[in-house]
Parts: sequence; structure tokens; C-alpha cells
Amino acid sequence: MAKKKLFKEVALKWLESKREGVKRNSFSTYESVLSGVILPIVGEESYKNVSQETYVKALESNLKMSYADDTVYNVVRMVKEIINFEKTLNAAVSKTERNNSYNFTFSEAKSIVERACRGKISYRKLGIILIMYTGLSVSELSALKWNCIDMKNEVIIVNEMAYRASNIDNTGKKSSIIFEDIEVRRIPICSQLKSILERYRSCDTCIPTHFVLTNSDSVMEPRLFQRFVKNFFKKGFEDGDFKRFRTASDMRSMFIVLALKKGISPFTLAEIVGTTIAHFCRAYSDYIFAPDTRYEMTKLGY
Repeated sequence: MAKKKLFKEVALKWLESKREGVKRNSFSTYESVLSGVILPIVGEESYKNVSQETYVKALESNLKMSYADDTVYNVVRMVKEIINFEKTLNAAVSKTERNNSYNFTFSEAKSIVERACRGKISYRKLGIILIMYTGLSVSELSALKWNCIDMKNEVIIVNEMAYRASNIDNTGKKSSIIFEDIEVRRIPICSQLKSILERYRSCDTCIPTHFVLTNSDSVMEPRLFQRFVKNFFKKGFEDGDFKRFRTASDMRSMFIVLALKKGISPFTLAEIVGTTIAHFCRAYSDYIFAPDTRYEMTKLGY
């Protein structure tokens, strides 16, 4: 019997999809409303039930008994957006592919990295490699410069994100690329990634102030890189099913799931990808493997 899909599973995927396209403050608001209001009420309900129009109307009526009208409006609007997010996702992916969406394997990861390394130097392909080895978000990757890659100390310093925002100035432009400072993270560079980065540095001039994705002073906005990722997975793989890879977020999820399978601590991974341990555990609880309880308790030893 197929396991029913809980609303919280869809909601957390929706939240992750928002990370790369909205301002940091907006993302924090989404996260607080989701964890503080929506998930405690409907998180454990099946998505199928919550997606019914009658259920949403009943939810709205119940919320009005405890919250102000503006809060109720925003919560209901968010619930509807999550429902539409899943419907849109379902329209693009078959049932079989959806069921296997997070069944990532190490052989698949190896195939992705090998293909990205194949042929001539490509900084967009380097972006794919960086996500596969660090779990960077697209907005963080777009803002990454060569001076943030510290080869001597073998760390990548993440301190900024880039995204396109609408109507943010009075210059007459419809939208512009915005750079926003974020909490500094230092992601260790593993030996495999280090050798790849050294190859790029030896084959081309990498000016410290240039962006990594373009190797120039021009930034590549997240949506253009997402388009490249989509085309990257459309063809060129001799084996394996890569149709379920549609965005850079899928590779970010692959990095996290495979790292958990390798036994890397959830606390370490939450710090690496820049999220709270609470959100991380909610999103990836199915892939956090607890050690043997009896063995763990032998460590207590008062």
C-alpha cells in the first residue's frame, strides 16, 4: 500500500523552492508562518485532504476564531499557493518519477560530476560541480566570486546572495539584480572538488573579483543558470534516469541526501546549507538514520 503524502512534505518542498527567488526577509516570514501556524494545524494531514476546496474553507473559518483577518488571509493564501505548487509539479512529472524523486544514488552523483567535467572548460558546468560538492543554493552560487574560494585553507566562504527583484528603484527599470549580505558560512572543500578547482585555475585566468559562474565581472542571474541546468539534464547521459532532475534544487537535495547516507551529521549539514536544524530535520527526516539505540546507550557510562 502506497504511503500517503503528508501536507508538510509538500509545504517544505515549496519553502525550499522559495529560498532562491525571494528576499531573505520574505523567506524568513514564510518559514515562521509555516512552522508557527500552518504545520502545527495541517502538517500531519494528508495532502489530498488539505487540497480539497471544502477543507480550505473550513480551515479559514477555524483560523478566524484565533487570528486577525490579515493573518488569516495570508495563511490561507500561502496554503493555496502550496497546493498549486504541488499541482504544477505533478503536471510535469509522472507518478513513477515522483515516487522516486529522492531516491538518489552515488552512481548517479558520479555520472553528473563526470559529465560536468567532460570536454572543455565551462564555468556553468563548474556551477553544477560546486552544488554537487557543497549544496550551495543558486542565489548563493550566482554571487560567488573567486576570492571566496580559499584554496590555501580549503574552504569556500559564502557571504552573499544574488536574485532578481521587481520594482526596487526609481530608475524606470522593471527589475534589477540585487545582492544581499547573508550570515557567513565556511564550507570545507573536499579533495575531489579541490582537484577540479585547481584544473580550472591552471587552464584560465581567474581574477579574484570576478564571478565564478561567468569568470567575468558580469553576474549570471539565478533563472539563467536554472535554464542551463534544465538543458544539462535533458540529454547526454548514457545510463540512469535523470528526467526527475529539473532544477538546481534537485542537485542540492541530492547532496544532502547522499551526505546523510554517508553518515554526516544533520547538524553539520544544516550549517553547511545555511538553514536551521529544525527546518533541516523536518525537510529530511526520512533520510536521517539513527544509530543503534542499545549501542548508543553504552556510551553513557556514569
